[in-house]
Amino acid sequence: MSNDERIVSLLTDMLVEQKETNKNLQSLNVRVEHLEQQQAKTNVELSDMRLAIMKMADKFEEVSELRGRVMRLEDEVFKH
Repeated sequence: MSNDERIVSLLTDMLVEQKETNKNLQSLNVRVEHLEQQQAKTNVELSDMRLAIMKMADKFEEVSELRGRVMRLEDEVFKH
């Protein structure tokens, strides 16, 4: 086998491997795009949950304040 034939053979092998690598890379790009979309949805859901928890904390504080007011009123009413 001459040097030229050897070079052609090696370049052919490299081309086949490069095509396979490109195919794998394309598959990975599709998967990454899917994960990015999924992450964006997750971020929106987490943001919604955060807001819901903050609203719940505000309501909890209101209930706690009302409980304190009711207890003070009961103390005054039942003292007499």
